[in-house]
Amino acid sequence: AALADGQVPSLPCLDAHAVLACADADRQNGPAWTYLTPKGQRRDAWPLVTAYLLRHLAALEWKRVGERLGTSGEMAGRRVRQAQALLLSDPAFGERLSAVARRALDGVYGDRVGGDGVGGDGSVR
Repeated sequence: AALADGQVPSLPCLDAHAVLACADADRQNGPAWTYLTPKGQRRDAWPLVTAYLLRHLAALEWKRVGERLGTSGEMAGRRVRQAQALLLSDPAFGERLSAVARRALDGVYGDRVGGDGVGGDGSVR
């Protein structure tokens, strides 16, 4: 079965508020986080990361991710796909995204959650 946006449904691990709170705290308290576009431009990674985490930890549809981030569902989907591409091409991006996801999960569940980070397919484990 597929959702209206064509994606396979998954179960949420966290609610959207917890994901956004963790992402906001990390953005405010951590170093700047940028990525390099194919055209060689530096861009803020947080819009991609936040969209990715809302999609994969809160299991929101593209439209709902977009609503949370003040953009369209189409743009939210594009951001998630960009984050997935970076996960496959940039190990440092994956490590940092995994750390943010882990802090979000630990903030709700403590150390009861197992796993070792982000999988090769871009999934958070």
